[in-house]
Amino acid sequence: MTDDSIIIAVRAADVVGIAPTLLNFQPEDSLVVVGLQAVFVIAAASAALPEQPGDREKVLTDAKATATALKQAGATTAVMIGYGESEQVSAAASPMADALSAAGVEPLRLVRVENDRIFDLGAPEPSAFRDGARFDPRVTATPVNGRMGLPDHDGIAVQLAPTDGVARAEFSRATEEAGQRLFQQVEQVGRSGGGFVAVTRMLIHEGKSALGRAFESYREGSVLDNAPAAELVVLVNLPPVFNLALQKTTDQAWQIRMWTDLLRRAELEHVPAVAVVLAVCALHAGNGALARAALARALDARPGDPLAQTLIKAIDVGLTPDQLASILSKLPSDS
Repeated sequence: MTDDSIIIAVRAADVVGIAPTLLNFQPEDSLVVVGLQAVFVIAAASAALPEQPGDREKVLTDAKATATALKQAGATTAVMIGYGESEQVSAAASPMADALSAAGVEPLRLVRVENDRIFDLGAPEPSAFRDGARFDPRVTATPVNGRMGLPDHDGIAVQLAPTDGVARAEFSRATEEAGQRLFQQVEQVGRSGGGFVAVTRMLIHEGKSALGRAFESYREGSVLDNAPAAELVVLVNLPPVFNLALQKTTDQAWQIRMWTDLLRRAELEHVPAVAVVLAVCALHAGNGALARAALARALDARPGDPLAQTLIKAIDVGLTPDQLASILSKLPSDS
C-alpha cells in the first residue's frame, strides 16, 4: 500500500480489521506484516504460512525479503498478523520477527486469527497464545481512505476465470480471423520488399491503433466487440506491441477492467501476454493480490514463463510502483 493512512485504534480487532484493505484481499493461511512509521501505515506485505517442515528455507527467504522491503519503504515498526493454526503461524512469525529486527524494523506485536477468534499476543513471542476473543470479520473490516478490502485469493481467481460456452466459441472464431488478417498484412509488407524493420513498424502502427480504440472504449465504460478485442489480444502477444502495451500501463481502474476483460476472453495461447499486462497494471495500483492471480493465469498457460516468474519474485521482494515505472521506462522505444 502506498497511501498514508492513520491507524487510530490499537485493539487487536482494529489491527485485523484494517489488514484486508491494506492488502486489497482477505488474507488466509498467511502472515501479514504491516509496516508503520509513527502512526502512519507505510506498507503491508503477505507471506504464505509453511505447510511442511522443509519449507523453512522459503520462510526465511520470505522473511528477509519482507523485512528489507518494509525498511526500504521507510517503516520503523511493524505489526504481524498470522492467519491460521498456532503451529504454522509460530513457524513463520519467529523468523519474521528476527528478520524485521535485523533490518532495523521493530516488531511491536503479533496477532493470530483463526476462524472467528483473535489471539492477541502483545509481543512477537510465538509461544504466548491465549484463549482468544471472538470477532466477526464482516463487522471488523475497516475502510481506509474510503476503500474496503477485496475478495480472498480464490475470489480474485474467479474474477479472472476464462469465459465459456457461446462467448468462448465466438471469441475463438474472432481470434482465428484476427490472426489470419494479421498474417496477410505481414505477407503483404514482405512482398512489397519491406524487411524486418518494415514489419515491426507496421505491427507497432497496428498496435497503437488497437490500443487507442480499446482505451477510448473502456475509459468511457464500454467494452470492445469480439473483432477488435481479438485483434488486440493477438497483437499484444507480439514483442513490439507487448512492449508498447506495458509502457502504456497505469493504475487506473478502467485499464484494470480492460485487461481483465481481455484476459477472460483470450484463447489459451494468448493468455500469458495479456495476463502479464494486467499484472503490471495491478502492480501500478499497489494490488499485489490481483497481480499474483493474473501471473498465476500466465503460468498456468505457459509454465516457466520467464517474465511472469520474474514479476512474482519482484512482488516477493516488495517492488514499488515507482520502481516498476523505472523498469518499464527502459523498455525498447515504441517509435
